Amino acid sequence: MNVQETKEQLIAELIRLAFAEDIGDGDHTTLCCIPATEMGKSQLIVKEDGVLAGVEMAERIFHTFDPDLKMTTFIHDGAEVKKGDIAFVVEGKVQSLLQTERLMLNVMQRMSGIATTTRKYVKALEGTKTRVLDTRKTTPGLRMVEKEAVKIGGGVNHRIGLFDMILLKDNHVDFAGGIEAAITRCHQYLKEKNKDLKIEIEVRNFDELQEAMRVGGIDRIMLDNFNIENTKKAVEMVAGRYELESSGGITFATLRDYAECGVDYISVGALTHSVKGLDMSFKVAIPFSLKERRCPYSLTQPIRREGLPTTKAYGGISLVTTAPAPIMAYSPIVWPQTIVAFAPIEAPLPTYVFKYWSLRETALRGLTTFVKTQLGPKKTSSPQVTPV
Repeated sequence: MNVQETKEQLIAELIRLAFAEDIGDGDHTTLCCIPATEMGKSQLIVKEDGVLAGVEMAERIFHTFDPDLKMTTFIHDGAEVKKGDIAFVVEGKVQSLLQTERLMLNVMQRMSGIATTTRKYVKALEGTKTRVLDTRKTTPGLRMVEKEAVKIGGGVNHRIGLFDMILLKDNHVDFAGGIEAAITRCHQYLKEKNKDLKIEIEVRNFDELQEAMRVGGIDRIMLDNFNIENTKKAVEMVAGRYELESSGGITFATLRDYAECGVDYISVGALTHSVKGLDMSFKVAIPFSLKERRCPYSLTQPIRREGLPTTKAYGGISLVTTAPAPIMAYSPIVWPQTIVAFAPIEAPLPTYVFKYWSLRETALRGLTTFVKTQLGPKKTSSPQVTPV
């Protein structure tokens, strides 16, 4: 199986597993409230500036779940986008749109964040021969899409995995017994397995660099944690005989300085291992005509209705006044050709008036008495008028 076939197989497996972990035995939220025959349309809205990536992956996700979903693309992978841009519209069964939304957004936000960061590094290297490389420091299971995002952003894939290139790192060299032993065993293995793979070796100092060049049989040398001064010296020593890659401790602030030393590549793990996703959302696409439609009546302007009239009730020698404050009611909810009136206003509960007697009167009349005051009849609002 070649590299491309491996990538296709891994992406297909990624989509399958992602749906399995998200949907499980069913999206019960969607299934309980959205009919299976309901059709709709959703659009991808970009919410911050950056580089768009993952459009082709999104289409693959939609069609894997529901081949009948139709996607119309307005902005393609690699384009620089602005907040508010609409990248594409998807139409079909609403159940399918809702169930594919999260996986599509997870992938696109991640890929677009990587592409945006990579583009920043690529622009910083303009005017030099140096190209930015990714690494194997990727999210488990997402390596194929993350490395694709690096390419979309203008970067170069170092290697997909351990199967498509040989990189003899410091631990390999130490376990093998040195640089010469590691390179020799490498060539023996490739001959036995009838494989044709590029060979890169990592060196930590000038002694290892000189030994690697003496032994030969390699395509690229990685300068591990060389400072800028030593990198310049290493470039002079190699003199173009091998590709040179700088790696380790290189930040965006020092990127240009290393490039100007004359190396061919700079590998940056930060392209994938600590990148921020690009913000975007997948929302219902509302036709423009509906957006412009306005209700002929205000739904927010209150109207004043007269409250209950002041009611006076007498309890013995005490005068008690119960006067409800004026009632503020919002205007009826208006729908085309229909006015829904509010329910009648409830009258307050009966008012009880406590009557006190002197101690002498209490002794003569017995316990304290209560007087029940009944409010007068309720008044309803004026009749509602339904517009024609």
